[in-house]
Amino acid sequence: MSVFRIFKGGNDYDAEFRGTAIAGEVFGDLWKKTKPNGKPAIKSGQIYEELIFTVIKDKGCVVEYNKDGQNFPVKAVKAGGKKILYYEMNGEELPIDLKVVQDDDDDDIIYMVVPFKRNVDFTAGYLSDAVGKLDGNDPLNEKKKFLFGMLLLKRCR
Repeated sequence: MSVFRIFKGGNDYDAEFRGTAIAGEVFGDLWKKTKPNGKPAIKSGQIYEELIFTVIKDKGCVVEYNKDGQNFPVKAVKAGGKKILYYEMNGEELPIDLKVVQDDDDDDIIYMVVPFKRNVDFTAGYLSDAVGKLDGNDPLNEKKKFLFGMLLLKRCR
């Protein structure tokens, strides 16, 4: 169900907890950034590209992109002043094109995300693992960052 998984310091669920919490924190920081004129520094349509680029390049996280049930490491490069995200499949570099729609309370259009597959499994490992981590000894602030990051990175939200 996840499109992106972010890991920090390993590839187990604890590393995913840390990476997801970092993603939540980075997103919050990016979303609050403004230019001197008070306008947003990052356009809403570019926030996820900036998020993924930042957690890879600045925070040292590993990002996985899930496509058709396979996980691919995400690569982040800067070319010609533009930030590019891609993955490799069968020796071919394929770009990742992220689409973002910002909520607008005034337009009466509601964009919802539904699971890709019809058989949603509520006993799936990441749900059980997430609940277990929230019951654990991590600081409350880290749990909040993790929850925010998890909501941002999961398709079914």
